[in-house]
Amino acid sequence: MGRVGRIVGEEAAKWGLVLDGTATAGLERYCRMIAEAGRALGLTARISEEELARYHVADALSCLLVMPECPEGAVVDIGSGAGLPGVVLKLARPRWEVLLVEAARKKAAFLEWVVRELDLRGATVVWERAEELARRPEYAGRCAWAVTRAVGPLEVVIGYAWPLLRAGGRLVAQKGPRVADELKDAERVLRVHGGRVLELREVRVGERRRVLVVLEKGKEFAVVRGID
Repeated sequence: MGRVGRIVGEEAAKWGLVLDGTATAGLERYCRMIAEAGRALGLTARISEEELARYHVADALSCLLVMPECPEGAVVDIGSGAGLPGVVLKLARPRWEVLLVEAARKKAAFLEWVVRELDLRGATVVWERAEELARRPEYAGRCAWAVTRAVGPLEVVIGYAWPLLRAGGRLVAQKGPRVADELKDAERVLRVHGGRVLELREVRVGERRRVLVVLEKGKEFAVVRGID
């Protein structure tokens, strides 16, 4: 196990998450791929190997704390970028069906390379804006879970995720510690479109504090909009 694997494993262990050797090897290789191509594609800022492992990869793994072992349906990563958190979740949970949605062509091409090279069966890259994707019958109301990281305010993320989620589907939004103001606006949007805040889970990643916001889509929205 290399340095990246040790760092990710240590962070995951703090949360009671255990990674097998295959997942760890895949995550180490994925980190190398980001290091090789990421800067040229503008996928990440200039960061050290340790920062990449801890504050990007391990950070993405924290979503597992509020997600089931076997989601009953697809998981969509909206605005996937370099594949965070979608690729990381797929490597940790290889049986999951994961949609990696990315509007930028270069980033989508990078994700296609990652999926191909790491043989991520059941992972699909979709080069399209989330709001456009939801207009396609094969994606509208299909997903059981959505995940987002650094996409925008919660009220905006809800607008992207709700048309893709089935009734009762859930959204996990990774947020910083100052999420209170966003929650006020998000609750207003949820009252209008149907949904509720299920959980706020605070986690420590290294020295940083992260909040996992879990929202559930209500049935009223799905009926009114004819999605499900």
